[in-house]
Amino acid sequence: MRFAAGKGLSALGVALLLLSARFMLAAEPDKSWPTDGRWNVERMVSDGIEIPIAKSPTPTFFEIDGERWNWVFSVSGKKVTAEFRVARVDEAALNAVQLNGAYQGQTCAGIYRLEGDLLTLCLCERQSDPRPTKFESKPGSRRYLFVVRRLAGSEEAGE
Repeated sequence: MRFAAGKGLSALGVALLLLSARFMLAAEPDKSWPTDGRWNVERMVSDGIEIPIAKSPTPTFFEIDGERWNWVFSVSGKKVTAEFRVARVDEAALNAVQLNGAYQGQTCAGIYRLEGDLLTLCLCERQSDPRPTKFESKPGSRRYLFVVRRLAGSEEAGE
């Protein structure tokens, strides 16, 4: 008798999982956070060190398409793309899962502020780091601070 009851509970659990997956797939995407497009990095601070963006011969930018964010930058003259899947936690917090590179699979907790075409981000470097509470990157903090500006359509084409 126990086996039958356990089997019934198991079937109920599977049914609930399938039902919840169906509703999640049918849900409308969150359009209240309009970040799609290309965002040029105007300021970047890494672990307390200001990175001189203006001196870089290669543009540093984010390409955002829904939850898919690509951070494009240059290392020793070579173009590098760090890929992330980003989910908004609430009106001030986000989680970014790195999809490639040294920290692949890790989730970086962060905070953000979106003001028109200006997006300010503060992200931790490692999954074990606590979510930032301020938009700052002090030495030893293992924080990235970005200030990025959305480019208009004509600016994107010109790179």
